Amino acid sequence: MKKTTIPLLTLGALFLIIFLTTDMLNFTEVIVLLSL
Repeated sequence: MKKTTIPLLTLGALFLIIFLTTDMLNFTEVIVLLSL
């Protein structure tokens, strides 16, 4: 359980940080870059 919950929490934290520190346009650009 811990091995799966810890990565999810870290990814969630990074997602919130990126979402709060970037505009919607920049956020979509990040998604595109990550999807490549």
